[in-house]
Amino acid sequence: MILIQEKYADQVLQTIRQEGKLDKPGTGLAFVMDVDQVVGLTPYGMDGSNMEEF
Repeated sequence: MILIQEKYADQVLQTIRQEGKLDKPGTGLAFVMDVDQVVGLTPYGMDGSNMEEF
């Protein structure tokens, strides 16, 4: 799972598609879904720095 800000979703998905060669049948699946709540996540390291960006 990759959890990113919505503003990066299109570019990240495009990169995953290209690098994973997901246009070729049988190579995998990538999708985007909204996340409303998360627990147990410490972004950018154990100290939680840059939390406001997440």
